[in-house]
Amino acid sequence: MDATAVQNCNLNTRKRTLTEIEVELNRLANSQPAWLACRQVLTRMRQDVQQDFPSHPNLAAVTTVAQAEQHITTAPWFNSLSAKATAWTTAGRVLSELQAAEQVFSAALTNGQWVAEFSGKEMFRRLRDYVYQPPQNPGYPDSDFAKAIGEWQQTNGQVPADLVDLRSALRSKVGLPP
Repeated sequence: MDATAVQNCNLNTRKRTLTEIEVELNRLANSQPAWLACRQVLTRMRQDVQQDFPSHPNLAAVTTVAQAEQHITTAPWFNSLSAKATAWTTAGRVLSELQAAEQVFSAALTNGQWVAEFSGKEMFRRLRDYVYQPPQNPGYPDSDFAKAIGEWQQTNGQVPADLVDLRSALRSKVGLPP
């Protein structure tokens, strides 16, 4: 969420100022802490409950229903499932986890880390609509807008370091020079 690049890209057809874009980005970010907390807690719950989930046995290992039952019920996951479910369904646990997560995300709003920590995908399209009025038959406004921002960043030597690193890693992975 590079406000300067958004403001200066050639698809800022609504002529939004840097200040207007920063205000809009902050407005969009301020709508996310509870939603991000919910996503984070759901992910933790899923990971916790699914940790050590048994793999499918090979065909030769399970030829009877009794063997199938043994495969499932002797798995460490099965034996810890009740305790994990009880821990998550204890009164107040989910609320406590949500409040703790929301505090972390709210702190990121305060200290400016939201730019790196928040889900930019959910903000991108709203920001695009705020600064860019696509033509009647727009084609691909999301990718057009992203490309316009990237072109401005590249032309002005403002490409974020993580993107430079990602590009180098991908090129290296396929055998191209960085």
